[in-house]
Amino acid sequence: MVPQSSKRKFTTREIVIVAIFTAIAAILSFIEIPIMPAAPWLKYDPSGAVALICSFIFGPMTGGLVAVLSWIPRLLTNPVGAVMNILASLAFVIPAGLIYHKNKNMNSAVRGIALGMLCSVIVSIVMNFIATPLYFGGSPQDVLKMVIPILIPFNLLKLAVHSGLTLLVYKPISNIAHKRNFKGAEKQ
Repeated sequence: MVPQSSKRKFTTREIVIVAIFTAIAAILSFIEIPIMPAAPWLKYDPSGAVALICSFIFGPMTGGLVAVLSWIPRLLTNPVGAVMNILASLAFVIPAGLIYHKNKNMNSAVRGIALGMLCSVIVSIVMNFIATPLYFGGSPQDVLKMVIPILIPFNLLKLAVHSGLTLLVYKPISNIAHKRNFKGAEKQ
């Protein structure tokens, strides 16, 4: 007897949908909006919301895959920022998706988002202690001075926008992603 695999198998349609989400997130990663006048180098991009939506629809590993793949093109233009964003995004979407998928309801979504935000803020701060001295030539003491007035507020604001966008559009997008047949499409 062959044991059944516990791994989820994706349909071709779901693979295409995830590829579309990845492409959208990659494009959105190039939209950079400075949201903190005190730190104009810290910019918001909406790609993390797409990865979180994928995490809620298809599971945390798929959301993590979207977060990673969507930032690969940015490795060429901003390698340090890309690596930092990938790690912060993984710290956000994986815990959020894990909690949400245990019990798919609004309470779990909010709890997952809260844990993901906490993990992502911690990862972002740790990564700033590593990357800022290398990238900007500053010292760890310079980073320490930025933690409370700049890094924590920026990351919380960024993640709150990701979360708000996700909660706003998740259900309609999930309904579309899980439909088996579209008007005019052949049955699978």
